[in-house]
Amino acid sequence: MLDVSQRAVKALHATLEENSDDEASVLRLDLDDEQVTLSLHIDEVRDGDQVVEDAGRPVLVIERGLAEQMDGASIDVVDTEDGEALVFNPPGPPNVSGADI
Repeated sequence: MLDVSQRAVKALHATLEENSDDEASVLRLDLDDEQVTLSLHIDEVRDGDQVVEDAGRPVLVIERGLAEQMDGASIDVVDTEDGEALVFNPPGPPNVSGADI
């Protein structure tokens, strides 16, 4: 299972609220068509998704198969010179790169 820090959950919730007025909307973590790059996009909860909630509201979902592949990985927020950035850390040594929030 993917571990999402509380700071990352709060940042994802804020991003979702800035980009959607629909209470049923969530951010979906997904792989691109080449199965190489992770991306976030607005979607809805589907059966079998791993669901990450903030204050009882689903904010991030991951398809079951992808969630299983990410077992031991984590998402966190780090402070950079340009502000906060989401960081995906695969299982193993920590990753130091990030994507702006």
